[in-house]
Amino acid sequence: MNARDLSQMGGFPGDDGPADVAEISLLLPGWQLDALENAAHARGLTPGQMVRCVLREFFNRHEDSELETDEKLNVANQW
Repeated sequence: MNARDLSQMGGFPGDDGPADVAEISLLLPGWQLDALENAAHARGLTPGQMVRCVLREFFNRHEDSELETDEKLNVANQW
């Protein structure tokens, strides 16, 4: 297992002090929880770290680029 630099993953204190952190509850069907745990374990991460990575990648992908109308509808309907 490769040791990752967790300070690069966000949500960890940096040189300037602690990051803002909030706790959220996430309700998942059992099969999704199992898939999340397996995927996280395969990458040497905890499920929480995996969720933070997925969210960060999603926001980074959509932050600077203009979404197509269809994509905006799909994203809005997922939540």
